[in-house]
Amino acid sequence: MSPVSTQAMRAPSSASLALNQLLRDFRAGELRLLAFAVMLAVAALTAVGFFADRLNAGLARDARQLLGGDAIVASDTPPVEALVDKARSLGLDVATSAAFPSMGRAPEAKGGAARLVSVKAVSAAYRLGVVAANAASA
Repeated sequence: MSPVSTQAMRAPSSASLALNQLLRDFRAGELRLLAFAVMLAVAALTAVGFFADRLNAGLARDARQLLGGDAIVASDTPPVEALVDKARSLGLDVATSAAFPSMGRAPEAKGGAARLVSVKAVSAAYRLGVVAANAASA
């Protein structure tokens, strides 16, 4: 009997087994279909995200005309009082708004379904755009 080398007795590593199985599945075509489906999903999500971003940028660009105001300051935090005081000292009307996503629920009489809604709270001076539009049409 010949002595068996230690190289032949050693079990294959899990990494080499995984690589062999990956190559076998790729040659069989199953993995190609999965890779194509993942690429298609990523492309679709990217296209929708790009479209939403362009739409948001266009609305933000035209917000001045939509709002009817001279300047818009957008921030995640409330405005600094010095900025508000400076605007008022220049004779500008100041309006504030806050918007956030939330859940809304219909009354039980109407089914009681819950929906994702966008809540927007505005100050009384927010009617600047409505007043400007009414003045332009008069």
